[in-house]
Amino acid sequence: MRAKDVMLFLGGAALGAVAGLLLAPESGKKTRRRVQRFYEDERDRLIDTYQQVRDEVGTEAKKIGKKVKREIKAYTK
Repeated sequence: MRAKDVMLFLGGAALGAVAGLLLAPESGKKTRRRVQRFYEDERDRLIDTYQQVRDEVGTEAKKIGKKVKREIKAYTK
């Protein structure tokens, strides 16, 4: 899944969840607590996703760098 798709999915999920919480017939205090918990959970998921994508991009960049070095070395022989 592309990073843009992940971000769109998470954004849509967040908007839907917040709308559902705000429209639910609960006390303000309870709703605020639920929103806070939801925000913290989604923030943690977003951080995890960012770190995973960062690691994958770094790994692929290293592979590409090694391949380029091999190609240059082979070309200059």
